[in-house]
Amino acid sequence: MKRGTDRLHPSSIATPQPTLRPYMIRPQSEDSVNKNSIRSFLALLVFSQLLLVAPGAMAKDQKAPFITEAYYQIEWGHFEEFMELFKRNHYPILEELLKRGAIDSMEASFPVNHASEESRWDFRLRITMSDTDKMASEFPKVSKKLYPDQKKLAEEERHRFSLLKAHTDIVIRLDDMSDW
Repeated sequence: MKRGTDRLHPSSIATPQPTLRPYMIRPQSEDSVNKNSIRSFLALLVFSQLLLVAPGAMAKDQKAPFITEAYYQIEWGHFEEFMELFKRNHYPILEELLKRGAIDSMEASFPVNHASEESRWDFRLRITMSDTDKMASEFPKVSKKLYPDQKKLAEEERHRFSLLKAHTDIVIRLDDMSDW
């Protein structure tokens, strides 16, 4: 698979994603959109705090890398728009952080099978880093370098998060099972 943003697109995976049918697209009420905007803003705030505050304290006490998995449940009918915004605004920042060594690795995953609505996720991003302090200091620098118009970036990121039904960031710990 070629290096670059194409590896995050579902068409680059062996199993094709299902095509959305008109009956699968749920209309959103104005109240639902407002709730999603508020929920999206809060999720973005929590994610930024996770990257900038908690990781440094947690990773210093452990020799293992810091691993976070972000799960995105995207509103029906908005997958392509969400991914377009992710690839345009967020992925280039992550790619630059990978080049600078602030991120050790990252993986994108898409489910092959469906799940019940309450447990479904559409996109998972796993980021591994050894030095969370470096990530916290480099992230704003890279963002400002790649996107001088920070106001426009913030607006597009708010819109990207408004397309979500749910978003969860989970910090995980890998365990060495040889001592079990």
